[in-house]
Amino acid sequence: MEDSAIGVNLVSARAADGSTSTQDQLAVLRIDCSLVDSMPAAPPAEPRTRPQRTKRVKIDLAILFGPLPSRWWYRELFFHLNFGVAGIDTVDVTGSAQLTEEPASDKLPVWVSSINRNGVGCFVGPLKRVTGGSWRCTSQVVVEIPDDVAELSILARAEASIAARPTAFRCEHIRAERPTKFTIGMPNGRPNKPSAATPRVQVPQSTVRLCLAADIEGFSRFHNPEAARAQQRFLDVLVRARRHADLDEAQVELQQAGDGQFAVLPPALDESIVIPKLVDGLALYLAESNVDLNDHARLRLRVALHRGHVSWGVNGWIGDSTIAVHRLLDCSAIRSALRANPAADFALIVPDTLYRDVIAHHFGGLNPRTFDKVTARLPGKQFVEQAWIHLPTRG
Repeated sequence: MEDSAIGVNLVSARAADGSTSTQDQLAVLRIDCSLVDSMPAAPPAEPRTRPQRTKRVKIDLAILFGPLPSRWWYRELFFHLNFGVAGIDTVDVTGSAQLTEEPASDKLPVWVSSINRNGVGCFVGPLKRVTGGSWRCTSQVVVEIPDDVAELSILARAEASIAARPTAFRCEHIRAERPTKFTIGMPNGRPNKPSAATPRVQVPQSTVRLCLAADIEGFSRFHNPEAARAQQRFLDVLVRARRHADLDEAQVELQQAGDGQFAVLPPALDESIVIPKLVDGLALYLAESNVDLNDHARLRLRVALHRGHVSWGVNGWIGDSTIAVHRLLDCSAIRSALRANPAADFALIVPDTLYRDVIAHHFGGLNPRTFDKVTARLPGKQFVEQAWIHLPTRG
């Protein structure tokens, strides 16, 4: 077993000129590593190639978010792990967070915001309002790695959203200025008492699903540090909007891009409830994220919804709706609408079938009069579809 503990400063860096505020905060990161299980990987396509053996390793992560100044409190906690070895599969993630000043208080669960072959991102929140309080977050991440990997490099980053009393509208996002690197030797041998195999993440079966695609408007205007902050705010808004719609984040299938995200939402949704809540959540959390940002740093999104029969292929999702949702997101109609309405934090585009099934019936208080009918065209992709665009404005 290897053990490492490193203290890092979390700072707020919102200004477009790269300057930071004085809201510094120390977080202590600790990572332990132990062998969980060992098993052969799935047989490869070429039968003459010997199957590669793999081992399952449990990464124990502990982060202590230290006390804040008296009038500040933690709203949400975040951490991200990126692995320095190709061919790593994240198998399972669990964890919790607890207020250190109240050891008898309830533990809050760790939620997964993103997961891929390069790493995993998680968050905890919303948190109890305790000014000046500190939090301890622990998580266990089980990964499957090639058996011949002797050393694992992990880039870990801790972040937090904080707010000042008496209201939650004075917000800051604090983060380490750079990831903390842990280099951990992998345990050898086999467990003394093999545990039951942790189930792999199951590939969803073919079914009708609601798909969401979102993109940051004008992402290329950001320099690298600004882009990183915009990406984090973007992911935070989408996760919180899905939670606002009461979606089980563990059943949301995500594909990430630098300035965008594609999500296949859980099956068997009541769209008359989920879609209005998603729209409301996007408006609410985008407004909150942008409340103290200037026009340069302000986050504006293009968002598209579509529904259809989808299935998982060898290199991603397959189905007409998975293509159509991206065509709607990229069409000139939604780009022009957002450009012509600078007061809007986001523009939403939905196909005519979703409008007729859900929007037109005023479900969830979503007013169909706030939607304008357009023809979405992408001539280069031979795509034409009737659609509707919604443009909420900041109140």
